[in-house]
Parts: sequence; C-alpha cells; structure tokens
Amino acid sequence: MSDINIKVDQSIIKTNLTNMIVHPNEKAIVNLIAGMLEENASASTLFVEYLLGKSEVILPIVGTVGKFNISKVWISDKSLLENSEYNLNGYVTCIVTECLNLHNYNQLKVEFPTVDVNNKKITASTGLELKQFHIDDNDFGDLPF
Repeated sequence: MSDINIKVDQSIIKTNLTNMIVHPNEKAIVNLIAGMLEENASASTLFVEYLLGKSEVILPIVGTVGKFNISKVWISDKSLLENSEYNLNGYVTCIVTECLNLHNYNQLKVEFPTVDVNNKKITASTGLELKQFHIDDNDFGDLPF
C-alpha cells in the first residue's frame, strides 16, 4: 500500500470535532483541541486516519522485547553498534522502557546493548517511532542486557 498526502485545514478539523463533541462549552473545547491538532502533524494525521476508519493504534507495554533497524534510527556512535556482536543482520534487540503518547514523534523509549569507544559492553537508549519498533516472535534467547 502506498501513502498519499492530504492537506487538511483547521476548518475540516473543527467541523469534525463539532460533530463529535456535545457539551455546553463545546466551542471552547473545539477551539482548544483544533489548535493543539494544528500544531502537531503526528496528532493531526492520527485524527484524520481515525476519522477515515483506521483501527486504534496500540502501544507496546513497557518490557516488550523487539528489535529496530540500526540504519533507520539516530544513534550516537552508530558505527560502534554496526560493528559489534549485537548487530544481527542490521537489527539490534531492544526492550521498551517507556511509552509516550501517540502524538509524540518518538512514541517509544527503548534500551539496547552496544559497546563504547573502548569496546566495553554498555546499555544505551534511544527514542523510536512505532513504525521503527518490530516485535519479533522468534525466541530471543538470553537477552544481552
């Protein structure tokens, strides 16, 4: 499936919010939420996707083990990780340590094993978008952290 870009202005957001919110202070609530959505592209995208019928996005719980593609994530000293024993065909095993709100650009914080400049084994952390985190049904065996 390919992505398409749709431009949505605040009037469309406000109209849809007005149709959803029934409250004596409806106008103030609609203006508040519409303003917040307008300032956050990620939240606005989710809002429109939900209006179009997308299923609710579920965040993995803290402690969920998965993996991420090393080349698609910003990490300081990425070359150390790429050349370490933890590089498993371009992916590294990680564990979710924090779940942020869906409207954040990095919805997950994860920890992963790596090495420092002296080749000492350490644990590092980074933020990931949901699409960067992959739950792997394979047995991870003994986790390195």
